[in-house]
Amino acid sequence: MTSAELGQIDVGSWFNRANPQFTHKEYAEQFVSTLKQVFRLFNDDARREAVIYVEMKTDRALQSSNELARSVVQSINKFEFRSRVVVVSFNLNALAFIKQIDDAICTGALFEPKLTARKLISTRRMIAAAIESRADEILLHKLMATRNLVRRAVENNLRPVVWTVDDSKWIRRANALGLHAAITNIPAKMTAALRSGVMPPHFRLESGRVR
Repeated sequence: MTSAELGQIDVGSWFNRANPQFTHKEYAEQFVSTLKQVFRLFNDDARREAVIYVEMKTDRALQSSNELARSVVQSINKFEFRSRVVVVSFNLNALAFIKQIDDAICTGALFEPKLTARKLISTRRMIAAAIESRADEILLHKLMATRNLVRRAVENNLRPVVWTVDDSKWIRRANALGLHAAITNIPAKMTAALRSGVMPPHFRLESGRVR
C-alpha cells in the first residue's frame, strides 16, 4: 500500500473494537501517521530533547529501499532533526545508503536470533556487518544481548541497544551489561523501575510503540 492509502486507515476505531477494556472516544478516527506528522508532533512537543528511533521496514529491492532511505533523510533534514533521530533497520544496505547521503545522521543495525543454513550468526559477523554499514549503534534482540557481544560492540565503537524488553528486571541487567538504551512496549512501568534504580547518566529508555 502507498503512504496515501495507509493514511486512510482508521486504526483508532479498530483499536477500540479490538481492545474494549482500553476504549476511548478520542481514539476514533485516528489514522496511520506519516513520518512527517510524527516529526511535527515531536517538534511541537515540550520534550524537545527526546530522541526518536525511526525503523525503516524495507523489501529486498535495492531501488525501493534506497528511495525510502532518501525520503527519510529528506524528512529528517526538513525538520532539522539530525541530532534527534536514530534510523534503524535490518536492511544494512539501506543504512549504508543513509550514510552515503548524510553522514551526520545516526544509524543503528538491527539483529534478531535468526538461524542461518548452518548456525546462528556469529558475534564476529554481526559486529563486522554493523561496522561495514557504518552504523553508530547495534540493536540486539533481548535473547542476543550477552555480555560478550555487548563488550565486543563497545570495543568497536558501537553503542549497544536491546529490544524489546518489558520486564523491569531488564533495568538492572542493562546497567550490569553497560547498555546504551533499551526499547520497550510499556514505558510507564519501565520508567518507574528506572527511577528507582541506579543507572548511568547516558542510559535511555525508548518506547517501542512509536514507530
